[in-house]
Amino acid sequence: MDSEGRSQDQYSISVVRCPWRLRRTAKRFNRTAQAFGRPVIYQPDPEFDDLPESHRWRYVQFDLSREIDFTWEREWRIQTDQLSFDSSIAQVILPDYEWVKRLRRDHERDQDFTVLQYSIIMDQKLAEMYREEFPWLVHTRED
Repeated sequence: MDSEGRSQDQYSISVVRCPWRLRRTAKRFNRTAQAFGRPVIYQPDPEFDDLPESHRWRYVQFDLSREIDFTWEREWRIQTDQLSFDSSIAQVILPDYEWVKRLRRDHERDQDFTVLQYSIIMDQKLAEMYREEFPWLVHTRED
């Protein structure tokens, strides 16, 4: 929480100007987000206390006199402590191919650890059957 009692650990999801090949996934994801989420509320700080407690998680500061305007983001939020996605409703967009390599390397390291754990209680070949393929379709901003 900040000094005003606003939570700083909100999840937010933005789909901004998707390339044509991502639009179908973005639309499907947007329908999912709309079922559970709400658009943020843009307003000046002095009006924050006027919001009911149940709506304060949606607040975003808006003050044109100080050039604070994020309305172009058209952000939606989902009030939750945890947000899980799977590859059927989301794709990963990373800044560049170095990030892709890092993500795949981290996945492989996690899988190696999983196999190691299983190999303690079973045959190595059987333990390898618990290794999972990398599930995500990944795009970069360079694409």
